[in-house]
Amino acid sequence: LHDTDSSIIGCGFITRIHKSFDTFDLGVWVNPENRNKGYATQIMLYLKGLCNANSWDAVCGCDIKNTASQNMLRKLGFISNYKLLEFSVT
Repeated sequence: LHDTDSSIIGCGFITRIHKSFDTFDLGVWVNPENRNKGYATQIMLYLKGLCNANSWDAVCGCDIKNTASQNMLRKLGFISNYKLLEFSVT
């Protein structure tokens, strides 16, 4: 997403969780000077729609301290099952 000056406002990413599953992790980044203007919501709506159109399961998460993202995800219909995850690789 960019403005009329071609400055980057934000971007979204979609990453397949595992090649055997149609589950994708959605993410968004918005330039700090453009936050709190609804851009992250628009990007996430686009990504969620892309998943819906392809019958993919969408998952996402954010830092436990990022209440703005948590609120946005909740408004978009995502349900938080966990507040903190710990990953280990063996």
